[in-house]
This record gives sequence, C-alpha cells and structure tokens, in this order.
Amino acid sequence: NPDNVAAPVGGISNPDNVAAPVGGISNPDNVNEERLRHLLAFNDEKHQFTEAEVATLILAIDGLKVLDPAAGSGAFPMGMLYRLVYILSRLDPGNARWKQWQLDKIDRDFGGHFSDETLEAMKFEVEQAFERNELDYARKLFLIQDCIYGIDIQPIAIQIAKLRCFISLIVDQRIDDQRPNKGVRPLPNLETKFVVANSLLGIERPKQLSFRDPEIERKEQKLAEVRQSYFTARTPATKKKYRDQDDTLRAEIGQLLRKEGWAGATAEKLSRWNPYDQNSIAEFFDPEWMFNLTEGFDIVIGNPPYVRQEAIKEQKPLLAKALPEVYAGTADLYVYFYGRGFQLLREGGHLAYISSNKFFRADYGKNLRQFFSSKVKLQTVIDFGDLPVFEATAYPSIIIGAKGVPSPKHELATLSVETLEVVNQLPDFIKANAGQQPQSTLTIEGWNIGEATTQALLAKIKAAGQPLTKYIGGKFYYGIKTGFNEAFVIDSVTRDQLIAQDPKSVEIIKPFLRGKDVKRYKVTYANLYIILAYRGVNISNYPAILNHLSQYETQLRKKAGGGQWYELQASPGDFSRFENQKIVYPDIAPSCRFSYDSSGMYGVNTLYFIPSTDMYLLGLLNATVTEFYYRFLSSQIRGGYLRFFSIYVGQIPISTPKPEQRVKIEGLVNKLIEQGPDAPGATEWQAEIDRVVYEIYGLTDEEIALVEGR
Repeated sequence: NPDNVAAPVGGISNPDNVAAPVGGISNPDNVNEERLRHLLAFNDEKHQFTEAEVATLILAIDGLKVLDPAAGSGAFPMGMLYRLVYILSRLDPGNARWKQWQLDKIDRDFGGHFSDETLEAMKFEVEQAFERNELDYARKLFLIQDCIYGIDIQPIAIQIAKLRCFISLIVDQRIDDQRPNKGVRPLPNLETKFVVANSLLGIERPKQLSFRDPEIERKEQKLAEVRQSYFTARTPATKKKYRDQDDTLRAEIGQLLRKEGWAGATAEKLSRWNPYDQNSIAEFFDPEWMFNLTEGFDIVIGNPPYVRQEAIKEQKPLLAKALPEVYAGTADLYVYFYGRGFQLLREGGHLAYISSNKFFRADYGKNLRQFFSSKVKLQTVIDFGDLPVFEATAYPSIIIGAKGVPSPKHELATLSVETLEVVNQLPDFIKANAGQQPQSTLTIEGWNIGEATTQALLAKIKAAGQPLTKYIGGKFYYGIKTGFNEAFVIDSVTRDQLIAQDPKSVEIIKPFLRGKDVKRYKVTYANLYIILAYRGVNISNYPAILNHLSQYETQLRKKAGGGQWYELQASPGDFSRFENQKIVYPDIAPSCRFSYDSSGMYGVNTLYFIPSTDMYLLGLLNATVTEFYYRFLSSQIRGGYLRFFSIYVGQIPISTPKPEQRVKIEGLVNKLIEQGPDAPGATEWQAEIDRVVYEIYGLTDEEIALVEGR
C-alpha cells in the first residue's frame, strides 16, 4: 500500500548529504529535517515555516517532476499525489498562493512560445479550476498536469492509472443542479502524462551536431502547445483537431531530424509514436519527446516488476546495449530498472524504489553494486529479509539514493527489519532504530546492512584470514544433475531387484547423498542410490537398468543437456572426486552444516563438497564465528535459510592457527565425527572449538558477545 510506505520512502534521507533539493531550488538553511517531518505528520498543528519559506516550498513542489517507470495501475503516482496535496493544504490552506502561482507561470514559462489565444485559454482554465470546486481539486489538477508522470508496458495498467486520477478529481468537484452537467467539469486528457511504453529502452541520438535547426525547435514548441491545449480539450471535435495537429507536427519533425543527421529508423520511431493510440506500446521511452522534459526528473519512484532472467532472454541484447553499467547475463529484470531510473534523473535527483534485495549479494548484482558505489549517494537502505511485506516483491527492500558521486566519508541510514509487527509504524521505527553506515562498507563483493560495531567486526574477521577459495585452490564441486530424479534415484529394494536381474547392474549403481542428508558433523544415509548412466555409457551392457529407465523414456527425452535419453543430464568429469574423502555440505540450510564423508558417497546437485581431509578447516566452517560472518555474506531465502553457493562460501576468511590450536581443533572435530554431535559432551566440544577459534581471530569479549547475540 503506497499510502503506508510513502512516508518512509520520502522522509528518511540524510539532509547533510543531499546535493540539491527537490525542484532545484535552494532551501533556506533552517528548513531542516525535523520541520519537514512535522509538515508530513498528520496532525492539526500549524506548520513551522516562515512566509518566505512557504513560498520557496510551494515553488519547489510546482517545479517537481516525478516519474514511476513501472507505474502499473498508478498506486505510487497516486501516493505521491496525495502526499503533495496534503503538504499544499498545510502550507496554503486557502489556495491563494497556489492559484496565483499557476496564473503567474503561464506568462513566465509560456509567454513568447505559445499563442496569445492559448495563453488566455490556459488562464481561463486556471480560474475555472479554482472557482467552484473543493480546494483539493485545483491542487490535484495542476500536480497531475505538471508534476507526475507514469510509464508502463501494459496498456490496461495505464488505463487504470488514468482512471484513478479521474476518480481523485471527480470526488473534489462540487455538484450544482442549476449548472450544465450539474457543474461537473470535463476531466483532463492524460495521454501525455501516463504513457504505454518500454521505459527501459531509450533512443539513439546523434553523438554530435554542429548546430540545431531552429525550425525543429519552433515545431517542438508548437507540439508542446498542442499537447498543453489537448490536456484541457473538452469536445470530441476539439480533441480531434489537436490530435491531427500532433500527427502533422510529429511527421514534420521526423523529416527535419533526418536532415539534421538522425538515423532514419530513430526519426521514424519518434514520428510514428502516437500518444493517443490507447492500444499501442512504444518500444522506447524518451522524456523529451513524450513529456517535453529535457533536464531529467527530480524523483523516480516505484516498485519495479520482479521478472526472472529466464523470462527476458529476447530482451537481453537490447538491455546490454542500453544499460551496460548494470547489465549481467543472469540479472533479473528489476536490476535494469535501477540503471534506467538513475539514467532518467537529473544530477542530484532522488530515486526511491521498493524492490528485491537479491542484488545485495547475488553474483549478478556485482555491476549494480559497482554502479551504486561510484555514481549514487545512497541515503537509505532498509532490508526486510524474507518478510512478506509487499505482495508483488520477493525479498523486499527500500532503497533511496541521490544521483551523484559519493564522497569517501558519505554515510547512509540502514536498517534490517525482522518482524512484520513494526510495518504499520515503519516511519517511527526507522527513525528510532536506523543506524548510520559508511557507504564505503557496501562493497562490490556484497552488501551487509548493519551498525558500525557490526561492520567493524566483520572487517576484522575478514582481515584475519584468506578467502576459502584461495585456501583450497578453488576446488568446489557439486553433485550430479540427473535431469529426472524419479528415474535415476532408486531405493535399496529397487537396487536389489536390478542386481538380481543382472549382476552387472552393480557397476553403475552408487550410494548417494542429498543435501538434506547432511547435518553439522553428521551424515544420515537414507539408503538411496543413483544410477550412474554417464555420458557415453554402453547401456546395452546393463539390460536390467535399461528396462528400468524405459519406464520414464517420455520424460527423459525432455531433459536438457543433450546426449542419449537414458543418460544423466550432466555427468561428472572425474568420478574419483566423489569416491575420495571430502567435506560435504547442503546447498540450502538454516545454518552452517558442514560434515565429513569418508565412504565415497556420490551426490545429487543439492550436495556440495570440497575434496579435503582438513579437520581444522571443517571445525572452522562449523564454528559460531563463521556462522555469524556467513549470515552477512550469503543470500537468504524464505524462512531465514541460507544459500551455500560457491561464490559465497568461497569468501569465508580462513585464518592460519598456531600449531597447538590446529591440533586442538582437529582432535575435537575427530571426536564429533566419530561419536556424533548428539553424543554426551558434544556441546562442550563445540563450545571449546568456538573458544579456540575466537582466539585465532583475536576477538574481544565484547566482540564474542556480538557474535553470540548476547
């Protein structure tokens, strides 16, 4: 619900770090955050601004340009509209300033560009808007006309967004039975305010032009005048007149652009775009051509769609070309809305998104994290983990940032929200609990949200060792991807039957583990086996197995990976990796669960392993300090579960112990493996491992308390 989140989205930026205020107007030094918060509060108290400051704020609001590039049905633009209306009602209760400003700017902004007839018509519309309607009507009308814009690729969504604008205006019109149409004014035409387009893709402009044809500027001004007039056109005949003029001007401008050096395809694309065709989808978005805006938006808001990368394969070449700074081949769609959002902002403008937090640590988010580090002054990052706060957003977060290069000492407000109980009081909760975090701690390798003491401890742990990837020489492996477990994974009864039918079957039937069979210092064998029909196997040598697999031939022929239908989807290149001793761990788990396999078990792709017999390493991977560190490192999924991808596990810092420390840990780990983590004394053994590991990493009592959550 945007009405619930609009306040925190717009109200927690750090004023000391803001390069330029909304609307490009210099705020008086004493227009501080507390007074702005008071202005946004729903109470009956008078605002705390001087008359001069009120004029400045109204001027800033009127000059504001806000875009939602994935507007959907208009929830966020409407949320912004109502916030601005509320602010105006407190600053200018009688609308005297707001009305005078609307009249004054007609001559100031359009005089000399629009005809006298158009200027007079605009002034008449202003007078009418304020004359016989509720006070909020004129506030809404001119905010919609001049400040708020929306784009979506779905025509029906834009129609609903416009409908919401219409309804918001209708409710503030006064009914008068004595006047024509009961005094209800015709609604504005919003075709050039809410547009159906692909907001992620722009147009290619000529790199250099020696001069601009003044005839293009003249016709563009005329086009702007036509669209301004169309906004308030009332009769079908008047609307058609302006649409026809729009068509003619677009075609003429397109021809002039070709002469000026624009690519023919681009000029054609621009001239063909018809804002009045309600069912067409523009394959591009250009704010200058569509909205007559050349300086960029002041604010970009929204809840970008969460579409997985597999569903946008055809768009990837275009996205790579349009947004190379954030592009990654496996990035989900929302990543590109960040890149495009900042592209559309003016310098110093602000972006506020509710979107997925997956890019915080995902490999595909590396370019986006680099982009934030170098080109965005982050103001606020709120991480909701896996809380189901917003229906359409998986693993939500709120991010607010200003377009601009952050200084080395730039700080932002950060907060991890761990309970839904605070959502309805989110602004107050954020104000009371958010900490200041240096932006430099949000690294390209991954974002960790936490207070200064936590960040310092994470940095200390990281500095105390080398990455696991380096420690083991990059040797991470995962189990076999069968392509269809129902066929290749069998129980002990089926195994015995296949061997009874053909003793040779035993050659390619192997015991195996799943990720969920692995616990900390414990492997629970479920008496399952895998049919190792590797790539190139002569299946005719194993008739019983061929007969078994034939039951699933239809499904097996659909699996990916090529090869014969009876072969595994992906065969391991070296079987000895499985048959040797190794450290094993699951792909998903609620905590660090590393164990040891000395039996040469195979595994499916939910099992990961490191070919090592290093008991010190195993103890370190299961230590409490590693768990603490890893929770800031890994991508978390629903229920607080962690992903154990190699890109995350490989970053665990492995410190070099003293010989006696290594011996101590190795001995305790061997006892845990031999006797199990549930044996008498096992809890004390694990606590002793933790104590030695704390020594190795040089943690203080206060840092140990932080690690242990005390």
